[in-house]
Amino acid sequence: MPTTGGPPVTVTDFPEPRGAVWTEENVIYFGSTSGLWRVSASGGAAEQVTTLRAGELLHNRPQLLPDGRGLVFTIATGGLEATQVAVYSSATGAIITLFPGLAPQYVESGHLVYGRTDGWLMGVVFDIARMEVRDDPVKLVDGVLVKPTNTMDYALSRNGTLVYLAGTAGDVAEAGVNTPYQVYRSVI
Repeated sequence: MPTTGGPPVTVTDFPEPRGAVWTEENVIYFGSTSGLWRVSASGGAAEQVTTLRAGELLHNRPQLLPDGRGLVFTIATGGLEATQVAVYSSATGAIITLFPGLAPQYVESGHLVYGRTDGWLMGVVFDIARMEVRDDPVKLVDGVLVKPTNTMDYALSRNGTLVYLAGTAGDVAEAGVNTPYQVYRSVI
């Protein structure tokens, strides 16, 4: 929808996108049951970025890495217990599976924040030049709602402030019930 108001504008016709991120270059990346895709924010046909490998069911919730280096995202290979955090390198086109987890985000401090299926939000040092983890993960916050769609509702600001939807692991928020968002300061 234009910021000046008016009706929504169709950017691309794509069934069931799964999480999206909008770049400063006006490109929108989104996940799907066939891989990651990108489309110009001004509209047009979507272009496939990744394809599913054997056993994969979904590439979900892409998030940007700095300087256009790539994306972090979730790979689903089954139910909640079968999710992996992965990185896509825009330089090589490679997909690197990092560790079990879901809903990853890169933080300017040099960390990846991600969820576990038991409701823990975790943090780990990430070497962006080598696209690899550099330390053992640490627990940040417990009680983040895990949805059956292999996602968690949380967001991090550039300074590390966290907002998230609280809940017990595996809970599904009931329709019509307002679940408050929790706010933490400087988790990283």
